[in-house]
Amino acid sequence: MKYLLAMFFAFASSVCTAKDAYYAENTAGGMIVLTDIGADCPDQTRRFYITDINGKTHIEGCWTFQDPWIWTKSYGGEVGHYPWTAFSKTLN
Repeated sequence: MKYLLAMFFAFASSVCTAKDAYYAENTAGGMIVLTDIGADCPDQTRRFYITDINGKTHIEGCWTFQDPWIWTKSYGGEVGHYPWTAFSKTLN
């Protein structure tokens, strides 16, 4: 587990330039990463991406918070929601 977290932080620091980011493990062994980057997203939403166990990004889109859920919509139109409590803040 520590190895996966270390790999995630190394990956996130090289790809994500967000001031703050949150992450949660997904069922595929990868990560759901929430950034504070608003590029390509409507107002009041920010960019997210989902990786596989090897750190390869498979889904990207925009996210927003509506207590107690994180709502996501991929650029392909897929909608998802996750409990806010599943996410941890990265060390930036």
